[in-house]
Amino acid sequence: MNAVMKLPEYIRDKFVGREEQLDLTRRIAQKIRDRESVQRRTLIFTGERAVGKSWLLGRLADLLSDEFRFTVLKVNLKDYPIDTRNAESAASAAAGKILLKLAELLEYEPRGTSVPELSRNVIEVARAQLHNKLLAVCVDHVYESDWNLLAALEDYVLGPLAIEPRVLIVMAGRGRPYPFKTPELRFKAELIELHPFESQETAEQLKSLEAAKVEKIYRLSGGNPGANYLLALHPEATAEALNEVIEGMLEPVPEGQRQQVREYLEALCVLNAFDEGRIPTMLAAYYKDRTYEQWTYAQARDARELLTRWAFARWDADQGGYVVHDMSRKLLEQYLQSTWPERWKDLQCAAEQLYNNWVAKFTRSRERWEAESSYHSGQLQKMGQSCPAISAQ
Repeated sequence: MNAVMKLPEYIRDKFVGREEQLDLTRRIAQKIRDRESVQRRTLIFTGERAVGKSWLLGRLADLLSDEFRFTVLKVNLKDYPIDTRNAESAASAAAGKILLKLAELLEYEPRGTSVPELSRNVIEVARAQLHNKLLAVCVDHVYESDWNLLAALEDYVLGPLAIEPRVLIVMAGRGRPYPFKTPELRFKAELIELHPFESQETAEQLKSLEAAKVEKIYRLSGGNPGANYLLALHPEATAEALNEVIEGMLEPVPEGQRQQVREYLEALCVLNAFDEGRIPTMLAAYYKDRTYEQWTYAQARDARELLTRWAFARWDADQGGYVVHDMSRKLLEQYLQSTWPERWKDLQCAAEQLYNNWVAKFTRSRERWEAESSYHSGQLQKMGQSCPAISAQ
């Protein structure tokens, strides 16, 4: 198997878009600099895999340093893996390392042998310097990190700093939000979801490519910046290229879980929405194994939680279920159509039959399930196909 394609690290000269988020940060930074009261001094950027959170965090660190003369502490939590066998101790040690980074920025020779003592001393120095200094803390991969690490980070670093009026905290992450205890990190935090690029921003990102290739990439990526980059390496979008791009998008998932996550995503990508009631049917069709139809709710929930844990799916109230992120869904379905067309057809037929059954079973929501059934029959018709006639069960 080829090495997994990785997304590039932040490059200042290559950054495009996100003007709304940059302007918001400028307004807050200016108020902090001018000693005006600011209710929300914590910004948390969320969004699907490869939507550009890390790049935005890098750009904001540059902006705060260059335009407003903030001292910027950059923390990438991927650099602090936690040994789960001794999680609390490892998390405390990681927080200590981050405090040492802060002490170095403050040009302070730290004292203290324990992490709590080190925290007290470093935070005390920071508070003294904040009379004539501005501090920004930029934390990446926050929601993907071990909760023991986040607890220690809050106790020893973020919590004490978040209450300071001349400190701006900017975080980025995807997945299940961590329930911070400090009000400034939770109730007073500004939670902002990043969305994929529009076509114009995609064109700017891929300005070295021909317009026709950019348009083709945009149709597949939905404007996701990371997918744009990976697809630009293979603009012909062959099945092999799509496979490499999908593997690149799955790169954050531990190797031991990656194949399982991918198979679940492939099984569910044809659906507009899914839940524990739909997962068994789709897995049975995907694996051609009807024993999956006997899955319990708990088994289906575990499969769903695996996808939401790695932020490849999220709850959508309008759809009344969980949805695979648009970018992942487009890439996966295109890959199935080009590589495993019979499997794609089996999944569409399984979904159509499931919804036909639900039309008969759930009369109060009949129109909803009729619409879903029609969607899947329509997808098949676009490919000149149809499902065998099977009566509702």
